[in-house]
Order: sequence, then structure tokens, then C-alpha cells
Amino acid sequence: MAEAEQSKQLQDERHIRSLAEIAEASLLKELKSCLRLQSRKAIFACGGTVNFTPDNKQKAALANGIGGIPSIDLRFGESGKGMTLTLPIQTDNSSQFTALLSACQPASFGRSNEEVFEEEYRKASKLDRTAFATNFCPYEAGIIDVVAQLLLSPSSQREHKRSIKAELYKLNVYGAPSGKFKAHVDTPRSEDQIGSLVVCLPLDHEGGQLVVRNSGKELTFDWSQRGDTDRPDVKWGSLLQRLRARSP
Repeated sequence: MAEAEQSKQLQDERHIRSLAEIAEASLLKELKSCLRLQSRKAIFACGGTVNFTPDNKQKAALANGIGGIPSIDLRFGESGKGMTLTLPIQTDNSSQFTALLSACQPASFGRSNEEVFEEEYRKASKLDRTAFATNFCPYEAGIIDVVAQLLLSPSSQREHKRSIKAELYKLNVYGAPSGKFKAHVDTPRSEDQIGSLVVCLPLDHEGGQLVVRNSGKELTFDWSQRGDTDRPDVKWGSLLQRLRARSP
């Protein structure tokens, strides 16, 4: 009798999970459909800037509603031999930056469900998310709140209490003089993905625009920071899925 009750309980739990999964899939499908229908008139991309705040002023800045984040640490390298690069970069950790570049691998791109290496189309280096760690959090920086407010329709947030979940994907490096990624539509990495968030780390550089196009409209994010070492900051851009993007 006890075994029969346990078996029935397991069946009920599986049934409940199945219903929850079906409901979640239905809501996600509805959200994607809503985004496609509104893509011509809605905001299709957004971006902004996050300033740095010295650690000893962080709490005061947040209390006054100023915002800002402390320095960013990038940890990479083999276990037991790892290194940490702190941004904004200082002259005394240039060797760590060189080591980071050496640790990167050629970046591929998706084409017909395959990963392709073609420098004529994309020339960049990358670290997969399993190869590095960082203390930078887009939630704490206030980025995700802005993206949700601007890119999710008010009705979808109000009726279904929808929100956005950000997941670390990889670190990309576009180096001079020929780093690029020609016009393309991002390949979805999962059925749940509705867009991409690109974060530009605070390194002194020239060039590096991100161009996003949708239904005849174009939005350009110019993240050049050449010579702006006195006030380094983090720049970011977010775009909905199935939009054409280009990094010259």
C-alpha cells in the first residue's frame, strides 16, 4: 500500500512539473511573439554608461542615489597558476593584460548550427565562460533594470510579472588594426534567449562601434575611449534577438 501511494505521489509531482514547464514555454512563446509584432514600433536596442566609484566612496554614492561600481577584476589562467587583471587598467598590471591576450583563443561564429572560423567575416579572440571569472554584476550596476524597463513591453511585465535573467556567455577581444564582426544576426544559444547584452570594459582604445539595425532604423553605439583615462567607465548595449548587428 505504501509503495502504491509513493508511486502515485511521484506521478503527481511529475504531472505538476510538466504543467509548469508547459506554462513556462507558453509564456516564453507569447513573449517572443509579442516582441516580433512590436519590433517595428518598439525600442529594439538600448545602451548606457556606468561610472566607477572608489571603494571607500561606494556606500555613500549608492546612498545618495548616484550609482557607480568599484573596480572590475578578471580572473583567468590554469588552476593554481591563475592571474587577475584589475580594471580600469593601471600601468603596473600591463603584464596581466598581455597574459590575458595570450590566454584568448580565436573566436568563431554560428552558421547553420555549426561553429565557423572565418577571419574575413569575424576577426576576434575570446575566452569561454569556463575560462574566466569576474566580479562585475550587471544587476548590481543597474543595467538589467534599465533593459527590462526599455525592451520589455509594460503589458508583459504587468500581466505576467516577467523579468530578464542575464547569463555570462564569453569575453571577446577585438584588436587593432583589423578586429571586426561583419553584419549578422546573433545565433540564439538557447530557446529561452530573447536578446544579447554587450558590455565594453574600460580600456583606452580607438574605434569599435556597435551598429544595430531593425526595420530600416539604425542605432550606433560608439565606445571609443581614446585618451579618456581620467574618467574611465563601463559602456553597454542591449539588443533584442533576430536583429542585425555589426562591429566594424
